[in-house]
Amino acid sequence: MGDATVRADSRIWVCLSGDRDIAEKGYVERAVHTFENGFHKMKLNIDLEG
Repeated sequence: MGDATVRADSRIWVCLSGDRDIAEKGYVERAVHTFENGFHKMKLNIDLEG
């Protein structure tokens, strides 16, 4: 599920679990939205340092 309002140069909340748990705001450097067969997918480049 995606959010079509997410664009490059915006900040979003990032929460991921894995080897390194992440829960912080990230800066979206690049966002590509794909709408296909009733699905919305997002491919994001996120900078957690900025």
